[in-house]
Amino acid sequence: MGQINLTFTSKNIDPKDHILSVLIAADSFVYGILDKQRNLVAAGDHVIDMVSDNPFQNVKSDSNIRSDYFKTVIVYSTTEFAHLSELDFGGGDFEAYFNTTSIGDEILSDKFTDSGVHVIYPVSSSMKTLLNELLEPSYELHISTVMRQYIYPSQAKKNLALVINDRLHFMAYNGGSLTMYNAYTFRTKEDFLYYLQLATDFADLNSEKDALEIGGWLGVDSGIYKFISPYYRHLNWVTLPFMSLRSTDQSHLKHHYFALYASALCVS
Repeated sequence: MGQINLTFTSKNIDPKDHILSVLIAADSFVYGILDKQRNLVAAGDHVIDMVSDNPFQNVKSDSNIRSDYFKTVIVYSTTEFAHLSELDFGGGDFEAYFNTTSIGDEILSDKFTDSGVHVIYPVSSSMKTLLNELLEPSYELHISTVMRQYIYPSQAKKNLALVINDRLHFMAYNGGSLTMYNAYTFRTKEDFLYYLQLATDFADLNSEKDALEIGGWLGVDSGIYKFISPYYRHLNWVTLPFMSLRSTDQSHLKHHYFALYASALCVS
């Protein structure tokens, strides 16, 4: 997660009036708590060890983590995924789409809002069971479903990049139709630029004319942001007009919490 610190709490929280949004990404458990007016009133992050018998030990000690929220949504950022048409989804046999799916995995699926696109993705059955016991989630979603919800219902050309840990997620829509979604693991800022240009070229993004929105765990002073800025004339932070960030820490910026906010849009 680099040097981005996401943790804050702004008030006493009555869970029955709030949405708990949780993002599971590799060894990270990141959460945000939003009230019914979409104010982000608390957030936090924990390291999880999936090799351990008790991977959520640190999470359980967090007083904000409980099972009686008005709604709880868990978002998975998985290494493997596939996006299918209605016809392909109806054919089933989802295991054939993945190279490393094991008997310990469960394949979950979402359907994009106002679209015939389905996403399927494998999740560890043991992790899912532990999360269900800890949180009793109302919804489980893939990160690409959340990105789609941010774009919906726009019919304009949209290009969206999301940075989570060492993963770059990229989605492009045009005329209300999915152009592409892919995710890339990067190690250096040079890697990041390579994969971003690969994605934007495929999406036919004109770097002089088209806007590229970006969000996630990076800032204006980050090496990645400074490195890619000269290559995209209209590089903008994601806009979250309906979310108020109730943190008093000026280093906390709205775009850091993009995935948590957008997941709440899926269930509100």
